[in-house]
Amino acid sequence: MKPTAIIWFDRLFLASLVVSTVDAVQQWPIAMAEMEADPFVAEHGLAVPLGLAAFGFGFGLSLLLWYLVSIKASRVAKWVLVLLAVLSGASIATLIAIVGFDSTLWAGAATSVVQFVAVATLFLPGAADWFRPNQISPATFE
Repeated sequence: MKPTAIIWFDRLFLASLVVSTVDAVQQWPIAMAEMEADPFVAEHGLAVPLGLAAFGFGFGLSLLLWYLVSIKASRVAKWVLVLLAVLSGASIATLIAIVGFDSTLWAGAATSVVQFVAVATLFLPGAADWFRPNQISPATFE
């Protein structure tokens, strides 16, 4: 049985993946246009395969990290998620500072906020016990 903090991590992190997927779908035409501006990519018809590969890699990596944290209680994966959440937040903040907050950034900002909150749940008391499986107290599950 998972502690409440890890259940909240699951919900929030998977919700961030949904928001991220919606953002990717909305940004798809812009990404394709930017990739097709490269003559090599346009000549060889690589825009769609490269776009799908990039999305698939990011989504797959996120699911792998979620699995390692939520199911396997990996401390290394936890800290990788912390690092990625910080980098994501810094990236969005930098973009907002440079170009301002426009309609193309709302989903990315929402994803970063939800991911940051999800990662923060990994530092709640019940979650700390989750990452020490041999020392779980019964109070963790209350």
